[in-house]
Amino acid sequence: MAPLSLSSSSLTFETFTPNTFPLSDNDDDLYSTKTYDIDDHHESNYHQTMDIFNDFPDLSIDLSNILFISLLMILIIISMIILYYVNVVRKLLLKKMMAISDDNEEDLNGKTIVITGSNEGIGAIVTKILANMGARIILLCRDMDKARRIVGDILAENPIAELSIHHIDLSSQSSIRICVNEILQLEKRIDCLINCASVAFIPGIEPTKSIDGFELHMAINYYGPFLLIQLLNERMKQTAKQYETIGKVINVTSILHRYGKIHLADLNLDKSNNYTPFRAYCQSRLALMLVGREMARQWKQSQIHIYNVDPGFSMTRSHYQNLYPICRKILSIFGWLIGFRSNLKAAQRIVQCVIDKKFARHSGYYYRNGRHTIPSERVMDDRLAKNLWTHTITVCNLS
Repeated sequence: MAPLSLSSSSLTFETFTPNTFPLSDNDDDLYSTKTYDIDDHHESNYHQTMDIFNDFPDLSIDLSNILFISLLMILIIISMIILYYVNVVRKLLLKKMMAISDDNEEDLNGKTIVITGSNEGIGAIVTKILANMGARIILLCRDMDKARRIVGDILAENPIAELSIHHIDLSSQSSIRICVNEILQLEKRIDCLINCASVAFIPGIEPTKSIDGFELHMAINYYGPFLLIQLLNERMKQTAKQYETIGKVINVTSILHRYGKIHLADLNLDKSNNYTPFRAYCQSRLALMLVGREMARQWKQSQIHIYNVDPGFSMTRSHYQNLYPICRKILSIFGWLIGFRSNLKAAQRIVQCVIDKKFARHSGYYYRNGRHTIPSERVMDDRLAKNLWTHTITVCNLS
């Protein structure tokens, strides 16, 4: 058998494999010898391997792109985590603020509550909540078909709910008077009036006028509620005296009153360059808050209390239907980040003012997000409030 031999340039070794049978007598014929050069063999395999890798497509990616995508993904994940926990905290705070003990909650069974704008949005939710709490609800609506659908939905869930529908157009003083006459003939008791109905940002470069000739924001958001309050006032006083309760008038308002200004000599904003939808809306909200404080002052000795309630920004269709569709979509998705809330949460603020006994201690206050808040300086202008009151009494033919 041949020995294994080594050299500096190559490694030579012998392998032994049986030859074809039959075997010969010579041992040298029994095995064959093969010699391999290791260096040549290794180099050959290396080139074959590299050829294989060279056949693959180029998978290299710019490092800057990888870094950008990684940072973007990290920011998205962090943002989602922050939004989640912010939402959790908001829910906990809302639950805490909305917590009202049973001892501090008024019993609504047997009470009658009149609600304007109760056929959609916040008004419809307030109607449902209060009806399920046992109150008799008088729905004042312009769209009777929507009102019937709301009543049908409530009765489907609560067959014993007490509901009554009356048609009203707050932009028409004659419609308001007809509606009130119907109510006074049918309802012997009225404990609370909630003015939920309103319009906002009616488009146009000139004022849109009501049937009575008033700028439409002022007609619906101010003159209409003012007249309605005055016409129901005596029945509410009788109810409060007879049942020894506190009658409540809740005017749903907005923080945008802070941007309002009363143009007492031009409430219709007819003068050149005086009208914008935003200016008209803010003026109407400020006007209702001003006379709300004046009502509270004049009725101080009565059992009727006035509340200016701001439920916060919410996606109320009647307010934002005039915005571009893309703006409404953005607000519906991201609005809560800038203070918008659901219609349900906004409705709960109004309900809180109705049922929480601590709100019955004061009259003429402004409540935002369930808390007593100082309004704008213009709301505190008693002289302006008296002048506006006198003007409105004349306009509404109440003198």
